[in-house]
Amino acid sequence: TLFPASSMSKPINALGILKLAQEGKVSLNTDVNEQLKSWKFTYDSVTMNKITPANLLSHTAGLPFYGWGSVGRKDSLSKPIDFLNGLPRTGAPILKPIAPAGVTFEYSNAGALVLQQLYTDITNKPYDTEIAKNVMKPLGMTNSFFTVPPPAKMLPKLASGYTISGDRMENKFRLQSIAATGGLWSTASEYAKYVVEMQLAYKGKSDKVINQQMAKLHLTRTLKDAD
Repeated sequence: TLFPASSMSKPINALGILKLAQEGKVSLNTDVNEQLKSWKFTYDSVTMNKITPANLLSHTAGLPFYGWGSVGRKDSLSKPIDFLNGLPRTGAPILKPIAPAGVTFEYSNAGALVLQQLYTDITNKPYDTEIAKNVMKPLGMTNSFFTVPPPAKMLPKLASGYTISGDRMENKFRLQSIAATGGLWSTASEYAKYVVEMQLAYKGKSDKVINQQMAKLHLTRTLKDAD
């Protein structure tokens, strides 16, 4: 049975970005606007510092929390770029920084949203299939997926959601529009493969996805006062 991983989707997304950085396709410390192709931040007096992929990965980009609700399985899904542009149907405003980048830690779904768009822009291929091929397959997470909506063949394997009163959720579960922020479906044993691989990579004993240098970067706190 697969369960929605919710925000534990973000580390898997981060691993995909770090692999692109290791391959020289993404520069972690360069203005992300120079690397995005389909959308860019509008910098103003609030921003002060350019936002980098490293800022986005570490929740230090000066972005708002930027939450949005899940949608029903019969509802239409908006694309990541629709949220970035603040289209009315998303219920979200145009994404803008609210503080200078690199100064404070502020947990934000928006960072993962931008990183998903960056990953798609760089690979020029569907996000879910590329993350599966380049990250999850090497880890052995062969039943886990980011596809939204879930593939029909996987539906019998997906857990049912329940309301606070204990009733089974209508249509079994709801959908997250943005895969990278909370759209991963996985199992405890498959997600553990990511955890174990990062421990091994950190010690230089494995490099199925990223090398030791990148693993150490992945597991190192950016700001000393960050939680």
